Amino acid sequence: MSDLFTIIREWVKESFGEDKMPHFDRTVYWVEQLKPGADEAFRIAAIAHDIERAFRIGNYEERFKNSEKGFADDERLRHHQEERCEKII
Repeated sequence: MSDLFTIIREWVKESFGEDKMPHFDRTVYWVEQLKPGADEAFRIAAIAHDIERAFRIGNYEERFKNSEKGFADDERLRHHQEERCEKII
């Protein structure tokens, strides 16, 4: 693993705690299983795929329970993607 991947993994661990790391490490594992030779960007995306959850304000889930689409709501997906990118960049 590269230094950048290691730095991002440590940041994810600091953000969520050691007890949550199996979820993130397993995501990287499956990326590598499904795409042998996955590049650094792919592995970083895997390890940090839920990073915006570490910085949520308020009850995020409650906002989408009343939506017809629930967690498949376009607004939720856009927010999830944009927030993740902002946190990583």
